[in-house]
This record gives sequence, structure tokens and C-alpha cells, in this order.
Amino acid sequence: TASTKFFIENVGLKERPILTVGESEDFVINGGIISIINENDHLALLTNPNAAKNSQLFLSNNLVKLSRQVSTHKGN
Repeated sequence: TASTKFFIENVGLKERPILTVGESEDFVINGGIISIINENDHLALLTNPNAAKNSQLFLSNNLVKLSRQVSTHKGN
């Protein structure tokens, strides 16, 4: 959502080594690093590897394998 994007960009989280975790797909699309969502009555992990890299964080290979990778919207 717009508020997620505003928070990440204006609170200074976008390029700082801070792991951001949310609970919606919009969160990772708008620059969050990890999101835990309910998908068909099961927990699912979403990751945004580009956001992690921009924040100077590294996601483990195991985490990446367990998650669905999501890209940031162009222009973010």
C-alpha cells in the first residue's frame, strides 16, 4: 500500500541494514524484505531479494528456497 511505501522510504529503511518483516504481499512489493502471509490456510513466506540487497542484507539460500520471491514495483 501507499503507507508501506511511504514508511519504508521516508523513515529511512530503504537502504539501511534493517530487516523489515510484514504480513502482506504488498509489503514486499513496496520494498519490504520478508512477508509472512496466509495462503490457502497455510503460512507462506515471500521475500524480496532486491530489497535485501539494497539494505546490505543477505538472505540465506534455505530461506530463498522456502519462499516465493517477489520483485519491487518499478519506480520504487
